[in-house]
Amino acid sequence: MIWLLAALATAADCTPEATLPEALTTGLARADAAIAELDVSGLEAAHAELTHALQCQSQPVSPEVAAEIHRVEGIRAFVSGDEVAAAAWFGASRSLNGSAQLGHRIGGPLQASWERSLPGSAPARGPLPQPKSGQLVVDGTTQTTRPLHLPYVFQLTEGDVVTLSDLVSPSAEPPAYPTKGRLPAPIVATPRRSRTYAAGAGGSAVLAASLLTGAWLVRQQYISGDTSEEEAENLLLPNRVLGGTGLVAGAAAAGLGVAAVARWEW
Repeated sequence: MIWLLAALATAADCTPEATLPEALTTGLARADAAIAELDVSGLEAAHAELTHALQCQSQPVSPEVAAEIHRVEGIRAFVSGDEVAAAAWFGASRSLNGSAQLGHRIGGPLQASWERSLPGSAPARGPLPQPKSGQLVVDGTTQTTRPLHLPYVFQLTEGDVVTLSDLVSPSAEPPAYPTKGRLPAPIVATPRRSRTYAAGAGGSAVLAASLLTGAWLVRQQYISGDTSEEEAENLLLPNRVLGGTGLVAGAAAAGLGVAAVARWEW
């Protein structure tokens, strides 16, 4: 349990009050008060308080509280001029609570950014490594996946107690924690040679059939007796070219077909 001792040492400045859910509620209220007063320094102070309270939490946050944290972080990012990050924070908030409001007395570009952030579909998710013990809680829900392109609240629990809690920025890696193993490598679709052979065989067969049909039609015209001797002589070369090329294409189709059968993969 060395990792747990290290985590407790990191959180040594957590007071009993900071571990309670009320610490988050207080931090959110102070952030909203600063936003209403257009107090940038007050918002930064509330952000520091909120971050500290989240890292000290002993109980998992609710999805509603996670959504509120993302909303405040989005406003802070927008105020600092990072509209891309603001859109990600707002998207995370609204994906958890689609009916959430940005806040009173807020309008203009900030409100427009909030309105545009409602995800049109469920955010893309990726797996998290399975912990050696305990359970993972992401944005207030016990699960083993995380949003790939949105921020999230990450928590690791042992029984009913949170042992690791933090806010993960967009596209950042989760906090380090003991895991049972590495994630499996992503499955990358690769072309299957057997199906490539089959496609080649089919194409060659169609080409061969067309060429041989053309050669047969030329031959029929040659032997019909309806052409002059000079015209008949002129038909010999096309007949031989079409027939020879058709036979080559037919042989290629047969070879590719044999290869496809020999190496077939479902």
